Amino acid sequence: MIEKKLIDFELLPFSQRDKDYNAQSKQLASFITEFPSVESLISQAKTKQQSPINRKLLVSTLKRQYKGVSQSQQTLANIESLLQDNTFTVITAHQPSLLTGPLYFIFKILNCINLAEELNAEQQEFDFVPVFVSGGEDHDFDEIATFKLFKETIEWQAESGGPVGRMPITGLDKVLEQTIDILGPRSQALDLISTLQGFLTQATNYNSFQRLLVNHLFGKYGIIYFSTDDDALKQELAPIFKKELVEQVSKPLVTAQQEKLRDLSYTDQAYARDINIFYIKDGLRERIESIDGSFQVLNTDITFSTEDIDDHLTHFSPNVVLRPLCQEYLLPNVVYIGGGGELAYWVERKLQFEAFDIPFPILMRRNSAGLISQKQLKSWEQLGFTTEDMFKPTHVIANQFLENSDTSFDLSVQRTSVEETFASIKALSEQIDKSISSSVDAAKVKELKVIDQLEARIKRSVKQKYDVDLNKLNKVQETISPNGKLQERSDNIVTYISKYGIGLIDDIKDNLDPITDKFTLLILQ
Repeated sequence: MIEKKLIDFELLPFSQRDKDYNAQSKQLASFITEFPSVESLISQAKTKQQSPINRKLLVSTLKRQYKGVSQSQQTLANIESLLQDNTFTVITAHQPSLLTGPLYFIFKILNCINLAEELNAEQQEFDFVPVFVSGGEDHDFDEIATFKLFKETIEWQAESGGPVGRMPITGLDKVLEQTIDILGPRSQALDLISTLQGFLTQATNYNSFQRLLVNHLFGKYGIIYFSTDDDALKQELAPIFKKELVEQVSKPLVTAQQEKLRDLSYTDQAYARDINIFYIKDGLRERIESIDGSFQVLNTDITFSTEDIDDHLTHFSPNVVLRPLCQEYLLPNVVYIGGGGELAYWVERKLQFEAFDIPFPILMRRNSAGLISQKQLKSWEQLGFTTEDMFKPTHVIANQFLENSDTSFDLSVQRTSVEETFASIKALSEQIDKSISSSVDAAKVKELKVIDQLEARIKRSVKQKYDVDLNKLNKVQETISPNGKLQERSDNIVTYISKYGIGLIDDIKDNLDPITDKFTLLILQ
């Protein structure tokens, strides 16, 4: 069982741009299609219906990618439905983080599923299916190589290079063994880890392992795991790749949007290059540059001409500037669900989408949430604080508690008395000898300093007296914001499955609203 409380976004440590988008600020309206709502998403489906998608290729690719994966009836049905021109996707995306990485990986996918379900419940004209796009073509292994379990960091020790999705699964067995050691024999997460160990015998690379994991956790809801690292899809992207290579259109358009955003005091999010395409092979991911009329793959001997582009298509991989464009070209998508940082670079893309004649999707800020036990919340509230207070700095909470405690200590009255006493002495002394005035001021400063020192010392004694309560407050804040960072960006879902069981994912799903402008505090029974 879970209860929930909704907290205003403004009270949390999000960037100002993130807060502005969440509040649907008018100053961002020109950078997007529309802000998210059921009505705007239905309208976007009608717009996207006019943009041709190679649905046969999409479905055949998905079936091939899912070969050997035990799919739910809902996922099978969703894949088949993509052949119909009234079926559209609701997308979220992420790198293939180790054992799902931080909690927001889970929240993003559940948000995607919930939104598709709500759209389908609200109307009958269109069918919406949830899709998770894997960022397996990314080469930043360091970002996906660790996850936090309780207070320990588990790291995947492997040789990196090239797209992370293509990496062999060597070393993942050690990751799972270490996870079991940390969980202990009573953990409710052991069955999950055992299942993942079984996946190691099926997976051919890290991307296929990740597909099995996502399918196991969310397949019953019909989620579709989609990888763009596919030769057939690269061939389909030929018009995008050729336009970017030959005409180099993205950089000036993205830069123009960034300049407008700077005028609104927002910083640039992505660095646009002349050519926003990588050249990839197993173990290789390098930038492409145009040099002396031909294309050069940096740090290699690979070169090719405009006439040779078709021979290299399967080795092309979009960078962060071109990736959204490729995604929307391949999928009949209406909405992209992402975090504040992701939406920050999406809002730099509208002119680029127009140049490639691709509908710009609705952008929706993902669910942001935190998990806390009912016992911890009760302890927090008994000490006089609200859920909104949880996200204040620790020292602010400590000072507020001490000030409100029944033994709070304040010598302001005594300070005032000293000020008045020395003011009287100074007035009398000036009638006799004005040169004494500076000595009186010095004496006053000295006395006030003594009071400050005594007050600080007494406050320390008060604080020590209330250390037990302060420690309770600190533990709650460490749960919801470990090391000052939001829990959703730090903790892993296995930590919570260990105590509450795999059914926790169902409970979280049931308590996340698909379209909301609030932070959701989930209270675990």
